[in-house]
Amino acid sequence: LDIFTSLEESNLFLIQNSQDTEQALEELEQKFAVLRKTREAMSNKMQVQISQLERQIFEEKSKCDELKQAISQSHGGSEIEELLDGLAGGVVEVHGVCMHENQDDGDTLRRILAWVLGSWPKSTRRSCWTVW
Repeated sequence: LDIFTSLEESNLFLIQNSQDTEQALEELEQKFAVLRKTREAMSNKMQVQISQLERQIFEEKSKCDELKQAISQSHGGSEIEELLDGLAGGVVEVHGVCMHENQDDGDTLRRILAWVLGSWPKSTRRSCWTVW
């Protein structure tokens, strides 16, 4: 009878221990499920943020490209201005040689007009000068 009592106590201990272990396992599974949901929510939120940041990066790169293009066009504009300044200097030189003058009134178009009109009749030249 002592052996059966001892075995019964041992069985009860093992049953109790097994129940405690199962309860602990269930608690861990519940905590794991909650943690998984929390992490998935955080992961989804981070994915949204990553997508937004990638879109912002794309937009900023587009703006950067536009600014680079504007700068290059602006630089091209300054090259055109340099060419026009060089042309104006050439007009001054040609005007001085053709008209035997060395005046610098600073108006390139007037010099070109004076040179072109130099070969026209006086009546035509007068009407053009008054319009100009």
